[in-house]
Amino acid sequence: MEKDNNKMFIYHFAHREGESSMCKMEKRSIFGIETNENVLKSPIEIDPNRSPFIKERIEVMYEGADLQDIINQVKKIFLFGLTFNVNLMKYNNLYQLTEVEDEKRGWIAHEVGLHINGKLDRVNPDQEFGITVMDGRWYFGRYKKSKTVWIHHSTYMDLKAGTVG
Repeated sequence: MEKDNNKMFIYHFAHREGESSMCKMEKRSIFGIETNENVLKSPIEIDPNRSPFIKERIEVMYEGADLQDIINQVKKIFLFGLTFNVNLMKYNNLYQLTEVEDEKRGWIAHEVGLHINGKLDRVNPDQEFGITVMDGRWYFGRYKKSKTVWIHHSTYMDLKAGTVG
């Protein structure tokens, strides 16, 4: 865990039924925050792959009052020939986006991507960006999705113990 007061991260948590207390304990242990929310903002940097509950993370580069604020700011990004993709971080308690139909969600990521100086590649981009809304503010930044590496270790241990198969 690394805390950098110049950086801010937005984490999206997800857990199965019956795991909420463990997820809550992890948030408290890592971030020092007691919350039932499945999204949180923190200056603490943790790799999403280190947690079974962190689904994705945005390292905030820009924030704004609305989508147009973000669009104006991403115009500063020059990728010099590199490819990119923009992902919309969406989660259940995100009141601004839960009611938005899937077409509009895709439109948001596409619209932001139109203003980035680089080449769009949705399959194998050099750089992943994310955008989301939290507490009425829009956030944009470097995106990292969890690869759920922990599940492979869990399955291996279950196989070794003879509980799977």
